[in-house]
Amino acid sequence: MKNTYRALIFHSLFALLGLARVHAQVDFRPGYVVVPSGDTLRGLADYRGAARSARRCQFRATAQAPVTTYSPGELRGYGFPGVRAYRRCLTPLPDT
Repeated sequence: MKNTYRALIFHSLFALLGLARVHAQVDFRPGYVVVPSGDTLRGLADYRGAARSARRCQFRATAQAPVTTYSPGELRGYGFPGVRAYRRCLTPLPDT
């Protein structure tokens, strides 16, 4: 009986921590994207770490709008006013 309660408490705690982590994975903040034509779209962008932000950008025009995911080749750049900016640019290849 005692082990049953321990297992129940353990699984409940594990589930609550899992839900907190899932909720913490979304952090939309006021931001902008610059499309290839040069137009700037303002709305909400997902605020992430540098490594993930270099691979993709999630953007939505309003809090209720659907999320659009962009890869580096689909944007000139994106950013957050006064905080971070990511721009796509060519880099030289190393000498071989």
